[in-house]
Amino acid sequence: MILTNILYRTFFIKAEQYGTTFTIEVDGSEYLVTAQHLLNSDDSEPVLRIFRNDKWLEVKTKLVGHGRGEIDISVLQLRTRLTEAMYDG
Repeated sequence: MILTNILYRTFFIKAEQYGTTFTIEVDGSEYLVTAQHLLNSDDSEPVLRIFRNDKWLEVKTKLVGHGRGEIDISVLQLRTRLTEAMYDG
C-alpha cells in the first residue's frame, strides 16, 4: 500500500533531462531527492521545472549533495515550499 502523502510528494521534472523527484521534509525545510544523472553536476543552484496541475512550474533549488561514486542520487534544498503550494490549488 502506498500512502497518499507519498504520491502527493512525487513529481515529474525537467532538469538537464526528464525524470522524477520526491520531496522530504527535515527540520522544517523541504528537499528534493532525484537521480544525479538528471542534473548538471557543476550547477550548485539548479533551476528545475516541475510538472504539477497540468503545467510546468519553475523552482529554484540549492544543491545539498550528490551520491558518492556510482550512487545515482542528488539532494536539493527548495527555495520555496512545494508541497504547501500543492494543497492550495
